[in-house]
Amino acid sequence: MSFITDTIFRAGAALEERVDRWRYARHRRSRKRRAVIVPYRGFGTSDEIYLKGRVLDEKRIPPASDEHRLWHNLRAMYRRFESDEVPYARIAAFVEGHRVEVEADDEGYFDLRIPVGQDGNIVRSDHAWYPVNLSLVDPAPATDAPPTTAAALIPHPDASFGVITDVDDTILITNAARRLQMLRTTLFGNARTRLPFPGVADLYRALHQGTGEAPNPVFYLSSSPWNLYDFLAEFMDIHQLPKGPLFLRDLGIDRTKFFKTSHESHKLAQIRRLMMTFPNLPFILIGDSGQHDPEIYRMAVEHFPGRIPAVYIRDVTTRGRDQEVRDLARSVRDYGGDMVLARDSGAVAEHAAQHGFVDPKTAENLIEGPR
Repeated sequence: MSFITDTIFRAGAALEERVDRWRYARHRRSRKRRAVIVPYRGFGTSDEIYLKGRVLDEKRIPPASDEHRLWHNLRAMYRRFESDEVPYARIAAFVEGHRVEVEADDEGYFDLRIPVGQDGNIVRSDHAWYPVNLSLVDPAPATDAPPTTAAALIPHPDASFGVITDVDDTILITNAARRLQMLRTTLFGNARTRLPFPGVADLYRALHQGTGEAPNPVFYLSSSPWNLYDFLAEFMDIHQLPKGPLFLRDLGIDRTKFFKTSHESHKLAQIRRLMMTFPNLPFILIGDSGQHDPEIYRMAVEHFPGRIPAVYIRDVTTRGRDQEVRDLARSVRDYGGDMVLARDSGAVAEHAAQHGFVDPKTAENLIEGPR
């Protein structure tokens, strides 16, 4: 990195930190808008729960509607990215009789690790989502502030496998390879007007249900910023995709680069985290050929040989790229897995049924129906 570039990055990071501290001081003095905790879906084991969230000045964004005009969607997207964080806030979490307190960073983000289940009774067979009660310690919450409850997924011990899936151009039609078209779609669409690929919801529900008695957990991994969390969660609810934690990216300025993590390092780090958190659980990886999912997933297969039986890549690119993916697929087979370049959801369902990941009857309906 050149001296000039390094100076620019450091100056940008320092300026951002100064602005954050000024906002924090102003917030404590004025309190014109109350601070709120925005929790993200967490996950964990019978021993520990991991939960992430952010403290922001309250700014309501109404639910998406088919009747919203383009300018309304643009305004909602602007409000997501123009969020005013509350840096260095303190948050307390309560679950199963345990209390943990943590301080947010300069962007208002906080990460919680909550030890639970010393008696071994936290994993129950009736449901897999566990409530985590959150409260502000500093700044003090408003007297009329409603309680904040987050949820953490603890996979059932009898789950057959987990699913880690990309979002953009894997589930959600984004056209990420065409930057201008992607920008227009992102800015002017909403959770109801944006569309999934045909058959995606049925496919993911089939993988979630699997062929065993226990449901299989689904984790959503994207390089989109955390600012889009509410949009993606609402999109998944509308299209009835299995509920699961989302792993997004912080796009704040760092002292050495504009984005704190790269697309590749972010995805690979989260895959490693999940694989190590659940060491006895195999994982199916799903992505698309548009960016670097095949290369990232191939590295994951190499790092965890025998743990990833299938990698599904949605084909959204040219024949030249297809050949690159097929070359990677040969390498994946050396580590005990299959990488399948799939033209549509039906092709994924067909392979999944052949290998016992989904019920054959469910897969047959998906293959015969619209893809």
